[in-house]
Amino acid sequence: MATMTKRADGGLAKFSDQEWRLDNLYWIVNDQGIEMPFVRNNAQLALWCRRWYWNLILKARQRGISTFIAILMLDTCLFNRATHCGVIDATLVDATKKLDKIRFAYSKLPAALQNAVCH
Repeated sequence: MATMTKRADGGLAKFSDQEWRLDNLYWIVNDQGIEMPFVRNNAQLALWCRRWYWNLILKARQRGISTFIAILMLDTCLFNRATHCGVIDATLVDATKKLDKIRFAYSKLPAALQNAVCH
């Protein structure tokens, strides 16, 4: 984030906190097609609190786990050098939907942040 300047009130300090970033930086499209800020729900917070290097998540519908993983992957890649993530899914259509979530969240980031990570 070399091109972003630090404000006198320490405004950039919050960007070093991944939990703050997850609940304040990203946008999603909800089930009704409405753009809204991403804030972790109870199921996503439970996964966050219990995460490990190997996570087994039982199949459940509409808990937002796929969305959370997509946002977490984006955040991890943006704020950690030489980090890569991938999506493996049952079909290309399903994988593309998850990648679209990541693209959308990235497109809604502040331009200064997009410029900082691309250079």
